[in-house]
Amino acid sequence: MLPDTDEQTAVAVMTRLQRALTTHIFVADNSRILITFSAGVAAIGPDGNAYDAIDRADKAMYAAKRAGRNRVLLAA
Repeated sequence: MLPDTDEQTAVAVMTRLQRALTTHIFVADNSRILITFSAGVAAIGPDGNAYDAIDRADKAMYAAKRAGRNRVLLAA
């Protein structure tokens, strides 16, 4: 949740988070693990509802995964 944030700024925030996470190597059971993630970003308009925004963000996340993973996409 990023209140008072426009869509493009929200995408930029998620992209920075995604890139920062992928620069770290995590270790578990003596194995090096690289973590990546895909994200969908959706805005809630003045008359919108959170359930609709979550559904649109979820669809955008799965579209990001289908497009090659480790991406951030803005929901339609």
